[in-house]
Amino acid sequence: MNINFTNALLILLISNGMAFLGYLFHGWLGDRIGRRNTIAMGWIMASVSYGAMLMLPQGNFGPVVALYSVGLFFLIGPFSALMFFTGESFPSTIRATATSIITASGMVGNILAGVIVTTLLSSGEAWTRTAFIAGIVPTLLGGMLIFFAPHRDPQVACLD
Repeated sequence: MNINFTNALLILLISNGMAFLGYLFHGWLGDRIGRRNTIAMGWIMASVSYGAMLMLPQGNFGPVVALYSVGLFFLIGPFSALMFFTGESFPSTIRATATSIITASGMVGNILAGVIVTTLLSSGEAWTRTAFIAGIVPTLLGGMLIFFAPHRDPQVACLD
């Protein structure tokens, strides 16, 4: 995008500060509207934010940093709800095993994303389209797929 990152420390502080605030906000929101809905809406909003960031003209430093930070707010933040969502999604007899399988699946996704990025870039695809295919689309799909999980009332404790 031809952006000069001489202010990399400032960008790091702003973006990580937004991710921290997102973590606090999404934990609070998950207690109000349910963790499933919080995760789904957060990841969908992250994909929208990153999509908007990719559509910006090259060199727009301020809007890129702002949309990147908002994207982190919505991408990282829902992990505070996800921590409890996995616990309430499975009976206690298989909770640890199920959570381990889900976590391990994420590592497989990381490997596949690397393969997809490498394949697209080596075939001559641009970074913008590659980021859209390997990053934004999976984030959007993940947010939409979470809606298929059962909804749990956040006011009712899961004590099985």
